[in-house]
Amino acid sequence: MNSVGAATPIDLSGVYKVERFDTWDNFVIEAAEGVLHRYALCATEGLEQERHLQAALRHAVSTDNGVSWQDLDVVLEASRDGRWPDLVIWGSNGVYRDVPGGGKEFLLFVTGRSKADGELQRIGLAKSDDGHEFSRPKVILDPTSRMGYDITGDDNVLMAWRDPFVFRDHEDDRWHMLFAAKAAMPAGPPIATVGHAIARDDDLEQWELQSPLQLPRHYRQLEVPSLVQRPGRYYLFVSTQNYPDKSTNKAKQAAFRGYVAPSLLGPWEFVYGETDLIYGHKIYAPLVFERRQGSGRKYAAVAFFSEDTTLPITATPLIDIEWEMDEHLGWERPVFDFVGAVERFF
Repeated sequence: MNSVGAATPIDLSGVYKVERFDTWDNFVIEAAEGVLHRYALCATEGLEQERHLQAALRHAVSTDNGVSWQDLDVVLEASRDGRWPDLVIWGSNGVYRDVPGGGKEFLLFVTGRSKADGELQRIGLAKSDDGHEFSRPKVILDPTSRMGYDITGDDNVLMAWRDPFVFRDHEDDRWHMLFAAKAAMPAGPPIATVGHAIARDDDLEQWELQSPLQLPRHYRQLEVPSLVQRPGRYYLFVSTQNYPDKSTNKAKQAAFRGYVAPSLLGPWEFVYGETDLIYGHKIYAPLVFERRQGSGRKYAAVAFFSEDTTLPITATPLIDIEWEMDEHLGWERPVFDFVGAVERFF
């Protein structure tokens, strides 16, 4: 029994927390059933917004289905010899797949910035056969104003060519990349949206840029897209901010949002019919991944806790996703277990 006035210890089950470090944007690759590889941006604790220019990509493994995480230290960081990226590296998404001729490989799709480029972002690829020792990232998609994109920053928000999410489309069996981007407008500032590219072959090093997705609502900043395919439907998940120049996610009006469409090219509708809002500012950057549990396609997400929560800038437990058919809407609604996974920490 606790003594009078003693604080109740926080049950950190499922949380990925590293002492003396902040951990934020993170994603999971399930290499085998219950064996999870987790990659998260990290920086020395307490840097606040400056952490984004000190970020490195950290690796942890769980062999108990995400209940506990073994931290394995940094796997990718900015170079010290001038090779790209030599300023900062940001993560987003990974793929674990068969290698022709036998074996497996881990592919990490990252964003990098170099000192010579200023705010310009490029998307790169790093490879590994064990999930920990990675090749130096290689640029695979450079920013461009072709195909209706804007890379000027004329909206007074950091330019966007980042957060790649790569998946194989069940319909055309080709590899696609979604990423945070901006679209140019005939008049006025650019709008935040989701960029799109298609791999030219299975080595995933050459990509053909497509037009940005046409979403039904726009916010001043959009980040960390991820996608789920269900029978007859595509589900797109993003994180948005209305005031990205503010210092906290609450002040930024940050939110997790979702859209649904019969095709990757749309038309996109609000995932819940009347709204695109899935969850508010207390967590940020949820990224969905596919599970390997049993039969059928199952999914979960991971995110990080906002500044004004019990575990600020710390990676959340796994957030399970269920699906329920909405006969009125005509599609399945995703149901995220925020209460069980996240709200017990508030």
